[in-house]
Amino acid sequence: MSDRVPRNEPVMSEPEPSARAHRVLVVDDERNVHVALARQLKVDPYEVFTAESSDEALQLLGKHTFAVIVADYLMPKMNGIDLLAITQKLYPDTVRILFTAYNEANIAIEAINKGGIYRYIIKPWNGKEIRAIIREAVDRFQLAAINRKLFDLTKVQNQALLEKTKEIELKNRALKKLYEESNLNYLKSIEIFSSLLEVFDPWLMQHAKRVAELARLVCAKLDLEEKDRNHVEFSALLHDLGLIGLPKILSRKKFSLCSEDEKRLIKQHSQIGQNLVGKDPKFSTVAAIIRSHHERYDGKGWPDGLAGEDIPFGARIVAVIDAYDSLLYPANIYDRSSPESVKGYLYNSRGTRFDPRIVDTFLLALAEHGEITERGLIPVDQLRSQEEDLFT
Repeated sequence: MSDRVPRNEPVMSEPEPSARAHRVLVVDDERNVHVALARQLKVDPYEVFTAESSDEALQLLGKHTFAVIVADYLMPKMNGIDLLAITQKLYPDTVRILFTAYNEANIAIEAINKGGIYRYIIKPWNGKEIRAIIREAVDRFQLAAINRKLFDLTKVQNQALLEKTKEIELKNRALKKLYEESNLNYLKSIEIFSSLLEVFDPWLMQHAKRVAELARLVCAKLDLEEKDRNHVEFSALLHDLGLIGLPKILSRKKFSLCSEDEKRLIKQHSQIGQNLVGKDPKFSTVAAIIRSHHERYDGKGWPDGLAGEDIPFGARIVAVIDAYDSLLYPANIYDRSSPESVKGYLYNSRGTRFDPRIVDTFLLALAEHGEITERGLIPVDQLRSQEEDLFT
């Protein structure tokens, strides 16, 4: 056909990019996707190659080094996940992105677990967003190349490097021992669930990581057993997992600005999270904590209206730290509160919203491990007006 894009030639913007431009491979059996994406990327210095099948894509991958491959999920003969899985084995440095018109958690989980994808993009895409994702993916590819070169150079360094290598070796042995003593399937499931959350919203995953780190400090301060510490830490890491079952826009929207229907949807996320992880009996404790992390000490929380000691102990820990981090680092930087204001709010909410013992322990842990740099100016007497945005 005269209007077909040449299969082995890049689709490039004018003027032609330099030889240093990174190559991007788009694999989709619909030609209009090639044209649309090439048009979106023409403002950046990329060589955009296209393929209409997995076989054609593998031929191109054998001839050129690609920084990024973007593959559609639903294609004849071989789907996008299987193609990305092969790419991961043969060309591990190439950053892998999956396109799909289906917003289903099981597809994302399979793509993460089998294809090692970097991002998961729902069609139709937003032009500005996809350009940003491709730029981030190219940066990731460049960083991997730099790291590989640095690693090669370190082999010939001095005695200080040898000592560092020994230290890394010891850490690897300790990690290996941990895996041997733990249930590998359990840890693998945690990794898959956290990766799924990161693919859905990297900002939300950063929040979860901070909550998990602080939860570990509180558990140590409370002198909990290692098994209980792990349950609380994993619950903190996955407490917002249920948001992946909701429209993405709701994960960052202020609760006070939501409609009543949207608020009802958001309030389902703790139960969705419980259902996602609770299918395996090994996760029963983690699932229970996830379900109850929005309960209030005075019984006015949700989804079950539990109060006091009836709320799982881990959920009471996660509730305090989740509120602390959400007020310090909200999605909108203009809504940030100062650390002192947030600590004042937590203290004033002892016995109503939060378990007094957990609040006191958390504030002591913060004092012992150093203060967080002040980032906001909202005084403590105004925090009550923001309480609804903690999903009251």
